[in-house]
Amino acid sequence: MNILIIQQAPDLGGAELYLVDLVKRWSESGNQVTTYTNYEPLRNLFSKNGAKSDILPFNLDIMGNIRGFVKTLLMLPLAIPWYRGTLKLHRDNVDVILSAGQTEKLLMTLVAGRKSPPIVWLEYPPMERLLKRNLGIPKFIYKLLAKKARRIITISQHTKKSLTDETKIDARNIRLVYPGSEITDRKELLRSQRAANAIRKSLGIGRKRVIGNISRIAQEKGQEYLLRAYELVKKSHPRTALVLAGRGPDEDRLKRLADRRNIRDVFFTGFVEDRNAMLALSDVFVFPAAWELEGFGIVLVEAMLARKPIVAVKHGPVAEILEDGKHALLVKNQDPKQLAKAILKLLSHPGYAGKLAKRAQERARENFAIKDSAVRMLNQLREATRKT
Repeated sequence: MNILIIQQAPDLGGAELYLVDLVKRWSESGNQVTTYTNYEPLRNLFSKNGAKSDILPFNLDIMGNIRGFVKTLLMLPLAIPWYRGTLKLHRDNVDVILSAGQTEKLLMTLVAGRKSPPIVWLEYPPMERLLKRNLGIPKFIYKLLAKKARRIITISQHTKKSLTDETKIDARNIRLVYPGSEITDRKELLRSQRAANAIRKSLGIGRKRVIGNISRIAQEKGQEYLLRAYELVKKSHPRTALVLAGRGPDEDRLKRLADRRNIRDVFFTGFVEDRNAMLALSDVFVFPAAWELEGFGIVLVEAMLARKPIVAVKHGPVAEILEDGKHALLVKNQDPKQLAKAILKLLSHPGYAGKLAKRAQERARENFAIKDSAVRMLNQLREATRKT
């Protein structure tokens, strides 16, 4: 199958890395994948994993703030001809088009003609907030163009329910495909542990227990609550360290907060490509996000597959992934005291923490393996090409 993917990206987050994993799997199984993206690191990853990748010359956001909305309107005289030309270029050599970004999917669907390849929308975040922005104009456009999409795929029941509740789109045209991550073999586990030991040495952590987080450093991702929880944990378990892997707009503010409150052994690593090593470094992995646009949380699956004890905020799709007390400890909100209590329980009871981690790993292997997710997604694309 020949697949065209058009994807804007501001950074390399879970959604982008999941697409890279799909491209890798599809290419390895003999499919031809062509991608367009505005973000060079993502374009390089697509190319590295078997896709023919080209430049998307626009970064537009019809569902962002009013400034992004106005910018999109002003750029339409340039963007529409580009999308129309791209469709024409690939009309005879592409079987299906997959698009996840809101602006890309709307523009591509807008200019598509009857002879264009079928277009499949991939929806990550819940839609309520996005569709209500900018006087509700995006909602009107979305509902109008959704009728032309051959299929809509969501990555969680949470997103699917949000979509049907907000738009009243026919649920029969919506499919659920959970994302997945790579199941690491013994060789990779040993390599990642050696890499983790090197990170531990370079940061000067020594034998301290590590509380880890991998995410974009931003207010909506909840690292401030984790930092404040760690301050409480440190009082009971002084031989601990907090390692925040990622970069983002909130990084400098959190560094100042840690300095001002004299919270010791807090390490900001910046973006780390070797996520397996960062997970191997962590004794407890914490997912403190309660973002209303959180569609899934692929890093949770990565932590599950790495057999790490997990603490997470029970928000949005998290309850679809983990069951409290069976696979992880889930707290009701971002209260630092509740987060600290859960972290301390796992640090103080390693046997219990190990049982949770083992059950979480088993669940991830059964339900969230990338090899299975890639097959399910490809089957949905194939079905979309057959639908009349």
